[in-house]
Amino acid sequence: MAAIEQEDVIRLAEVPPLIPVAPGDKPPNFKSVYRWVKKGKRGVRLELVPGARKLTTRQAVVRFLARVAGGDDAPAPAELAQGRRRELAAKNKALIAAGR
Repeated sequence: MAAIEQEDVIRLAEVPPLIPVAPGDKPPNFKSVYRWVKKGKRGVRLELVPGARKLTTRQAVVRFLARVAGGDDAPAPAELAQGRRRELAAKNKALIAAGR
């Protein structure tokens, strides 16, 4: 995956028009995009530019849509972080059981 800092940066408010919709449907609301960043959709979160609260990239939107649709087998950053937390929790449990 390319470094997100080298991609085309856009504001979160610019994301809804980029989302393909069926004829007659409306693009998602900005609140939906913000929810994708905070909580994710189907376990996948929309990536943000590091150090920025309301910036993402066009490429991150494409990756997000691909992962939500199931077309990308690469784990999302949020999934990687969750796996790491589980791994650390298991190690801590083992240390506590060993009395350390």
